[in-house]
Amino acid sequence: MTAVPKLGAVVMMAISLMLARCTGTASSRPTTTRTTAAIRATVQPQVRVTPTAVTGAAGYLWMLGTYRCSTGTCPVLMRSTDGGQSWVRVGSPPSSVDAIDFADREDGYAYFRGSYDERATLYWTGNGGRTWRLVPLRFPESRSPSIVIASGRAYLLVPENCLANGECRSQALASSAVTSDVWTTKPLRLPVGEAIQPVGLAVFGSKVWTIAIGAAGGAVLSVSSDGGRSFASLPSTGMLGLACNATATSALTLWGFCATGSLGYAVRSTDGGRDFATLSGWNRGHRPAANGGSILPLSNNEAIFQPGGPSMWLTRDNGRHFSAVRFSSLWQSPNYGFSIAFASTTNWLVLGIQDPSGPNLMWRTTNSGRAWQSLEAPAVAAASVASCTASQLTVGFFGSGVGNPGQAVAAIGIDDTSSLPCSLRGYPVVTFLSKSGAVMRVTVGRTPSSVFYGAVMTVVLPPRKAASAGFIVTSNDFPAEGTACPTAASIMVRLPNMAKPFTVAAPVRLCRLLADISPILKGAKLAPLL
Repeated sequence: MTAVPKLGAVVMMAISLMLARCTGTASSRPTTTRTTAAIRATVQPQVRVTPTAVTGAAGYLWMLGTYRCSTGTCPVLMRSTDGGQSWVRVGSPPSSVDAIDFADREDGYAYFRGSYDERATLYWTGNGGRTWRLVPLRFPESRSPSIVIASGRAYLLVPENCLANGECRSQALASSAVTSDVWTTKPLRLPVGEAIQPVGLAVFGSKVWTIAIGAAGGAVLSVSSDGGRSFASLPSTGMLGLACNATATSALTLWGFCATGSLGYAVRSTDGGRDFATLSGWNRGHRPAANGGSILPLSNNEAIFQPGGPSMWLTRDNGRHFSAVRFSSLWQSPNYGFSIAFASTTNWLVLGIQDPSGPNLMWRTTNSGRAWQSLEAPAVAAASVASCTASQLTVGFFGSGVGNPGQAVAAIGIDDTSSLPCSLRGYPVVTFLSKSGAVMRVTVGRTPSSVFYGAVMTVVLPPRKAASAGFIVTSNDFPAEGTACPTAASIMVRLPNMAKPFTVAAPVRLCRLLADISPILKGAKLAPLL
């Protein structure tokens, strides 16, 4: 990601106004001088966004991206109302998400697609992306949620009864109005042999189709006419493979894609899914598609076909003919992975993500792909990080050791358990408690900023990172002659600018009842000091 700083504009205005009026007599009025105060205006530095995902709906485009910030990398969500020509920042989604879908300007979804050892997570927003709420649906590892939005509702399949090997023996259909986060789930009556395979989902209006794979490899379709409350078997031909999916553009027209294990192919149905036919135009003069291909319909007659490589192809006549989508000279570059988003049938946006690393590029069209314009990624102001609140933090014992001769060292770690970064600056106030909870009479000082424990500085805590900040307690380790050396059982900590204390079980040896406290430090400094 390339940072593009803008120099802060400093405007200094000094206006002196001298008024002298001669009256024609021996005396004149005194001169009056008025000077304005200096006005300083600073512009926050701008940093370029690296786009990572795009989507479109209802005339809008959205871009998920990251930018360089005080915690390293921060997520950002941006929206365009003019086909990608300009962008405004609308929010900061959870840092883990890698995909987005929107139904309209206000209602949408962001999700982490999961991995072999991490569960997918799904979030909903009802205010355009300003805030996000975790959707109460549980997904198994390596199973990515795929949302289908139609007629004001969102649908997705949730694998259930999953075994340790990742095999899920049943599936449920979950749905919610896009304007709320109230989901209903209904088990699908699929045989185990069909449920353990990937199941496709298509929706148009109140019609819902599920596409499973039978024992012989043929697609097994079920259809609902009441929004998924009840399903009936739908005899179907023309789809065969290991996994098939479809997208409906009307109650009768479905565009589909099947992966066979070695190749893939696109199909289309005009009778509600009873019969699917391969796209004749692709079969003439084009290489077979790969397993990872996809078909992205724009209407009953138009679709973008991605055959599994970097290129994209457009049909405007039901698949009888295809033309290359030449949005750039890079349109066939193997160094990029391309995705496309549709704000409307005419306004499209292509995102190219470079592999293995490098700038991600964008192109837009406002006339259905007939002409293209390259876009520069937008810039955002580097956001300042708010001060931490007690509700965001946990404080715990990090460890202990020996510093200089005769010196005991204890480290206290601080975690930000929220979904947003926050900052701390200054010295904590520490009270030492005995085993009974009584306050111990300890003379507490501050380590001077010149020592190697660190000077006072603002420390930014990234969300959900263990011990990203902390502080050091130093005390005498040798008792005075003829006296015992007490040990605190716990400490009570008041962090800077917080009234609420934290109580931490921390055995601190307090010979001579003297201790010094460091300022808040970066978490990386804690372990080397023990």
